[in-house]
Formats: sequence, structure tokens, C-alpha cells
Amino acid sequence: MLFLVIKDHVAFEMLMHKNWVLCIAWSPDGKHLVRSKAGELQCWDPQTGKPSGNPLIGHKKWITGISWEPVHLRAPCRRFVSSSKDGDARIWDVSLRKCVICLSGHTLAVTCVKWGGDGVIYTGSQDCTIKVWETSQGKLIRELKGHGHWVNSLALSTEYVLRTGAFDHTGNNIHLQRK
Repeated sequence: MLFLVIKDHVAFEMLMHKNWVLCIAWSPDGKHLVRSKAGELQCWDPQTGKPSGNPLIGHKKWITGISWEPVHLRAPCRRFVSSSKDGDARIWDVSLRKCVICLSGHTLAVTCVKWGGDGVIYTGSQDCTIKVWETSQGKLIRELKGHGHWVNSLALSTEYVLRTGAFDHTGNNIHLQRK
């Protein structure tokens, strides 16, 4: 269930589905809502509370993360990235209703994903690496190693610091300022 609450009352409820929702994300401009269901994604119109189109299909396993392209990079918001236990991350275009780029390169499940304000995507994986991707063609531009166990969270700051968290009880700060 998703509840749209305006001030002190529920405007409407969206019954999204009966299975688990592992990921859900609003677009930065507030015009789209995307949620995962097993290996598919569904876009919703938050104004009507109804699905907008058919599910987006491409992942082969559970979806583990959703992150929208920042609004200052492209407005209106059209693209988001999803990560999955199938080892891939996918860039989707909600206007085209399809996957436009598949980011492949991890050897195990991709556990988390972030779309950075500088226009790159970060993926963390059970293969103990973080990969950095450019978004126009999906090319791998950097691989970060150092965790002894899988990476399960990523956080970005405005100072180009990537904070990682892994099951090896370590955390790393990686300075990513472009030259």
C-alpha cells in the first residue's frame, strides 16, 4: 500500500500489489513513482494513484535498488537506474518505457545503486566492489576495491565523497573529485 497524505488526511491509497516491495523511489520532480516487484518495475502517476503503462521488464532476479537521475542534470525527470540480484544495473527511460542501457560487469548480485550529481552511477555488489559508470553509453570508468565482504549501502555527499558500507564491519570514504 502507498498512502498519499495531504496535510492531515489520506487523499488516496494505492494498492500496488500483494507481494513484497523491496524498492520504491520518487522522481526528483515529484511526477513519477517507481516501485519494484520481483524482477519488474512499475511506474505510477502520483496524481491519480494509478499505474502509468505496463511494467518495465528486463531484470532476471529481484530488484535491490532504484535511483533517479538528479533533476539538475536533466529536467523533466525521465531516467532512473535499478540494480538487481542478477548482477546488472539498468538505466530506464520512463518516456520511452524501456531500458536504454544495461550496466554489466559485476560478478555477483548488485546490492545498491546511486546516481550521482556529477552524472555518474555508482553500483555496489556482493563481489566486494563498487563500480563507477558514465551514463551516456554505460561505460565502466572506475572500479573501487577494498571491502572484504559485499557492499550493501552507498551514500554520496555534495563534496564528492562516496561513503560505503559493507558486511565486513568497515566503512570507507572515497574522495571522487573529477580532475
